[in-house]
Amino acid sequence: MRHMWWLADLITKRGGKPTMEHKELNFGGDDLKGMLQRQIQLESEGIEIYTQQIAEIPDEEVVGVLKHILDEEKRHRKEFKERLEKYME
Repeated sequence: MRHMWWLADLITKRGGKPTMEHKELNFGGDDLKGMLQRQIQLESEGIEIYTQQIAEIPDEEVVGVLKHILDEEKRHRKEFKERLEKYME
């Protein structure tokens, strides 16, 4: 959610009107293993998207925010992987 607020702030600064509507969220299966695997997948997808956007967007302020979000996504993925490994022990 924090990422959405940062991006909404950028949109607002540029005269846009952000919307907080989103599709239905799917956090994985009914068990912890499935949920952790799904979170790893979602973080990986986010990393891919943010990496692509950083390469394409020329605005330094936007890129700075996206890089910060990218770093958080990588950290989140690492944490979910560690939790999954611990769960699988």
